[in-house]
Amino acid sequence: MTQVAAVAYLPWAVLRGDLLLPANAVAWGTVAALCLFCTVVPIRAFLAGLERIGPARASVVSSLEVVVTISLATTFLHERIGFRSLMGGVLILGGVLVQNLGVLRRLGGPRGPATGPDAPGV
Repeated sequence: MTQVAAVAYLPWAVLRGDLLLPANAVAWGTVAALCLFCTVVPIRAFLAGLERIGPARASVVSSLEVVVTISLATTFLHERIGFRSLMGGVLILGGVLVQNLGVLRRLGGPRGPATGPDAPGV
């Protein structure tokens, strides 16, 4: 997706004269570090985890990204969690929960006491 955005916006920025490139080696190093630690390493780590724990579990674990991101932002950047951010996180985690309820039921996960003709002891 990043490559598509670069291909789409690079000619536009050049034509408008808005293309700003880093001015020195330190700035280029910062760009390289962002590329490496924000794109390459996370994708490699996700793919390695995907191979180890499977796609279903990896998708559930990756949904915790919201919680981790908000926690890191408040801890290290002293960001305030607004109502909209909090509700967005709740909606995302709620969606993950709803998505996995069927799987939990099929696997015999958490549910209420057994009732009906198939219940033990009846």
